[in-house]
Amino acid sequence: MTWNALIRALAYDNVPLRAVARDSGVISSDDIVSPIGVYADCGSKGDKPSRGRGPRHVHRLRAPNGSTTELQINSKMRTFRLGKPGSLQAGPNYECVSTTRWEPNFVDTVRRYVKE
Repeated sequence: MTWNALIRALAYDNVPLRAVARDSGVISSDDIVSPIGVYADCGSKGDKPSRGRGPRHVHRLRAPNGSTTELQINSKMRTFRLGKPGSLQAGPNYECVSTTRWEPNFVDTVRRYVKE
């Protein structure tokens, strides 16, 4: 039930899957290009926050725990284009941290599908 809800929630968010291992409970996505600042904070240059686009890679781990299922989401993002929209330039790769916007929305979608 939870496994099917996870797959449906990923499809709902158009997440391209790289690996799905039901026996170990691991799902891994391909890179998803998204705007910096929406799902990840990549720091700033001086007093200006970093802007641009970067690939985001998401791993989900599912672990049964008796009658419940624990869900762990690990996501990574780095920059590859910096600048304002329309004038993006290749830049150094900076590691970014999650803004914790995507993860709770994803979990809510999974919960909704589990109830169906």
